[in-house]
Amino acid sequence: MKQYNSNKKKKIVLIINEIRNKKAQALKFNISIRSYYYWKNQLEETSKIENKKIINKVIEIRKKYKYGKMCNIFYLYHFRYYN
Repeated sequence: MKQYNSNKKKKIVLIINEIRNKKAQALKFNISIRSYYYWKNQLEETSKIENKKIINKVIEIRKKYKYGKMCNIFYLYHFRYYN
């Protein structure tokens, strides 16, 4: 396997993230799929790329407990209507 520096690894991970068939795309770069997931995990831990799962969980929690601008507008409307 070819040796890549950190910037090249980041570019490869971002390219593979966009494609559905990750295994075929990883083979084009001559890396294994395990290497791709390992690099992706490293980059997410060092916050060089965004972890979409964590971001989606935060958004879901904010919606569930009604944080954010849209929910505040709903509460203002609700408060005016019932009071």
